[in-house]
Amino acid sequence: MVNLRPHHVGNLFYIYTKPYLSHGTFEQNLEKFGEGLYIRRYPFETMERVITLFSKILAGAEKIKIISGPDAICQSRCLMKLERELSAYKTIKLTREIKRKVSDIQYKLETCCYNNDFELDMFWQETLNLKLGRTYRWPELEKKFRGLREKLEKNYKTDAITEMLEQWRRKKREK
Repeated sequence: MVNLRPHHVGNLFYIYTKPYLSHGTFEQNLEKFGEGLYIRRYPFETMERVITLFSKILAGAEKIKIISGPDAICQSRCLMKLERELSAYKTIKLTREIKRKVSDIQYKLETCCYNNDFELDMFWQETLNLKLGRTYRWPELEKKFRGLREKLEKNYKTDAITEMLEQWRRKKREK
C-alpha cells in the first residue's frame, strides 16, 4: 500500500486521462509527466521513484491510502533536499537573490509538504470525492477518473483542469 495526498491522485488522473487531449498512452503521458518533474528540478531519485510508483498504480498493483501531510512522493528525498538547500542558503550572506531563493524553498516546504490544507489537495479531494484516511483500489479510482473525464469532455473545450480549478476557486471565495 502507498500513501498519497489528493493532489498526487490528481497527477494520476492527468496521466491516466489527459482530459483535453485525445491521444497518448499511459506510458507517453507518464514520460511527459516525468519531463515536467525534471524541468521543475525535482531530485533524480524522486523522479525515478514517482515514475515507478505511478507505473505500479496504473497497472493496478498498489492500493492507495489518501492522507494529508508528507506522502510517498514527498518522502522520496524531496523533503530532505529542500531542507538541506534551505539550511545551506541560510548560512550564506543574504543578498536579494539569496533571500528570494530562501523564500521560495520555505514556500515549497510549507505549502506543498507540510501544509495539511493545501489548496490543490482540497480541490482534488472534492473533485474526485476522496476521503482522507480511506484506502482505494485501482478499479475504484479508475471509475472516478472515467466519470470525471466524461464530465470534462462534456463541459469544457480547452484546458479542462485549469478551467475547473478556476471555477472551484471562485466558488470558495464566494463562500
